[in-house]
Amino acid sequence: MELSPMDKMVIPGLFSPQEKQSLYQVMCAVRQIGNHHMMQKENHIHEVMAIAGITSNDQIQSRTLTQPQMMGILKRMEDGKKLYFAKFVSITGLIGGISEKETMFINWLYSEINVPTDF
Repeated sequence: MELSPMDKMVIPGLFSPQEKQSLYQVMCAVRQIGNHHMMQKENHIHEVMAIAGITSNDQIQSRTLTQPQMMGILKRMEDGKKLYFAKFVSITGLIGGISEKETMFINWLYSEINVPTDF
């Protein structure tokens, strides 16, 4: 994934541990919903993990979050974080061609957490 010099400076410290855990879980959900190009999507998730500093401990802890907890965490994120979140999740879906189910899930999620669209 190509990142600007600014992105490389900002992203590593941008997300809180719970935000990282939520991002990880959502990317995994998109991967499962699409159920195609699984290895390419998995590789992308690992790349995002390295970029955002998502650790193996974050992976483990992410499994303890409930859906309502994750939604609350994502809704409370600042708009700038939501845009990076949306970028990573959207790319996960786009790998190998996005399915209708992935599109529906991603659109619903972005609407629920109020990802800004007027930038």
